[in-house]
Amino acid sequence: MRTTELQSELHKIIDQVQDEEILLAVRTLLNSQVMPLAYTPAGEPLAKADVDKMLQVSEDDIQYNRVIDQEVLKKEIHTWRKK
Repeated sequence: MRTTELQSELHKIIDQVQDEEILLAVRTLLNSQVMPLAYTPAGEPLAKADVDKMLQVSEDDIQYNRVIDQEVLKKEIHTWRKK
C-alpha cells in the first residue's frame, strides 16, 4: 500500500472513531512523529526522523572507527584557543 493510500484510509477510519480517548492517543502517537523532538544549537527544530538519522550516522561513525579520543580532542581544542 502506498503512503498516500494509507493516509487516505487512516483519515476515513479516524472520521468514524467517536471515542475521545482513542483519538487523543492517536494524536499523541502521530504528533511524536512530526513535532520537534529536539532543537539544534541555533534553535532549529528537529523531528524524530532527523534525530534518528543523526543517531544512525553516529552509530556508523563508531562502527567504522571515525571517532577521536577525548584526550586528543582536548589538546586540539587548546590549540584553537591559542590562535
